Amino acid sequence: MKLYRGCKEAGLKIMEPRLVNHGVPYVYATTDKVEAILYSVPGGNLNYTNIFKDRCLIERKEHWLEKIYNREGRYYILDSTTFKKHEVIGASNNEYVSTEPVKVIEEVTIPNVWNYFKELESNGQLKIYRYPDRPSEYPKDDSDLIECAMLSFIQMNSVELAFGLLEKYHPELITRINETKEFVKSHTKDEIEKSIKFFK
Repeated sequence: MKLYRGCKEAGLKIMEPRLVNHGVPYVYATTDKVEAILYSVPGGNLNYTNIFKDRCLIERKEHWLEKIYNREGRYYILDSTTFKKHEVIGASNNEYVSTEPVKVIEEVTIPNVWNYFKELESNGQLKIYRYPDRPSEYPKDDSDLIECAMLSFIQMNSVELAFGLLEKYHPELITRINETKEFVKSHTKDEIEKSIKFFK
């Protein structure tokens, strides 16, 4: 199994586990190289400006794909020995984690990530939906973004961290955001998880 990790730092030889948002320090990796590259630039993993699923890159704020990815990125190929499938709600089907330091096998630099994605699209290897287009299964009312924040709350147990970026990038959703914040404060994590529909 080949595992990839997108990263903003160059020259790494070892990946150390870090505490991100699942309560346990992990090295994160994926079997999908494109998914890894999303994390190689600042802001690339913000689900409130873009979504990646089923080889589709979906822009959720106008012109943000080019704004985010028009720069150099890199990915690492990692030793897969200590990795296991990440079985938590909200994790992609391609996500793996390791609780131990991981050896880097190879580092690959991409001169311009946005150009790389457009080349993949032209070759039929990636579908890019420019705002406001989106796949038909994505709700037009952006309720999936609300659920993203709910998942973040389950993982981080912090209303401010879970909903802060959603408020920043989608102020038009503020009424529903405030309603959802009150909901998560007054319900257990099991109850919150049961209420999630899009990310089952």
